[in-house]
Amino acid sequence: MPPNSSNSYRQLPGSGGSAFQRHRLWIGADHVLSVASSAIGERYRRFYFADLQALVWRPTAAWVVRAILWLLIAALCALGLGSDDLAIRATFGSLAALFVVVLIIDLAMGKTCACFVKTAVQFERLPSLSRVRTVRKVLAQLHPLVEQAQRGHRTATAPVG
Repeated sequence: MPPNSSNSYRQLPGSGGSAFQRHRLWIGADHVLSVASSAIGERYRRFYFADLQALVWRPTAAWVVRAILWLLIAALCALGLGSDDLAIRATFGSLAALFVVVLIIDLAMGKTCACFVKTAVQFERLPSLSRVRTVRKVLAQLHPLVEQAQRGHRTATAPVG
């Protein structure tokens, strides 16, 4: 959970990153908090609902590339099934099955995308939102909160008279 704070946070769906860093999104009372965690520390980015101009996402082909890669590796492992040695057939058959399972899991997770948050001063990628299904879930949760905050913000800053 985010560091000591008076705000109560709730984790939003999705996580992403690399071998060295994990990204997650948290929702606070008036903002979204992006947390990038690594072995040496954490980095926080706060995006206030009133400041959000857009949450932009676009589909990527990463899921197709990965599917082809997993399928290719499974097919190469399956070549070992032609061996006369039972141990070699069992080893390569098991590896081929493992990569097919990984392929099925990756495809079941859905299509990939790249998601960005836009404010007046920045346009930043949100690595935790890398699947279309996850982005849609997060948008469904954020839309009413952003709309409410911006409606209140416009009312509070409207000129008098």
